[in-house]
Amino acid sequence: MKSIDVMSAVLSYMDGHIKAGIQKRSIDVSLKYVLTVPTCSCDDSKCFMLKAAEQAGFPSDKITIVEEAAAALYFCIQNPVLSALPRPTRNQTNSYVLVECEDDNTNISVLKCPSQETMSIIYRDNAKIWASCQVQKDFEELFALIVSESFLNYFLHKYPMEYYDNIQELKRKINSTQSESEKVTMKMPACLIEKFKRKTGKNIEKAGRKTVLKDNIEFKLDKCKISSEVFQSLFSDAGKHC
Repeated sequence: MKSIDVMSAVLSYMDGHIKAGIQKRSIDVSLKYVLTVPTCSCDDSKCFMLKAAEQAGFPSDKITIVEEAAAALYFCIQNPVLSALPRPTRNQTNSYVLVECEDDNTNISVLKCPSQETMSIIYRDNAKIWASCQVQKDFEELFALIVSESFLNYFLHKYPMEYYDNIQELKRKINSTQSESEKVTMKMPACLIEKFKRKTGKNIEKAGRKTVLKDNIEFKLDKCKISSEVFQSLFSDAGKHC
């Protein structure tokens, strides 16, 4: 399915769910739809979201597209629990710095607020977090020495969910590995091992023993054991990007 059709289907379901709840409670309201897009996304993302909403049946004059930083700041200003946050007044324009920490990156935005209803992002930047990006890149390059870059690309595009699971396993090891002396054991997707043998005619265990990594990486069934020295080396480039 096209991405816009998927998003449209999600929005349509959401709209139907909300309207069913309203009807059940006999509430008389006029709906307005506020949809968010990532802060550092391009204008095409806003156009994409708008088209998906219109395709889902949302009235064009009832749709507002805002960036996540503005939506988060608006929530904070309106939330009485966060009363210490200075609020914009008619006679004073406030500026706010908002940091969005996600799994793989950090967005930093400066927002100018002449009023609670009007906000504009006057500066934005995006910084990749080294621990889950640079280490992942270096791990993929390391793994490609065993299975080849072409097979890794094939597996990524053919089996994206299994590939994603493998990256999540790597991230868990990044966060949990503490000792510099112990081997790091990663569970590999059974699909990857099977497809490698079917695609190349080679056993991944034997393939690993024929590379320069033979003394540092070994495969046993669906487990990949990496020496502490090699696993720690994955962080060398990452440290330079801090």
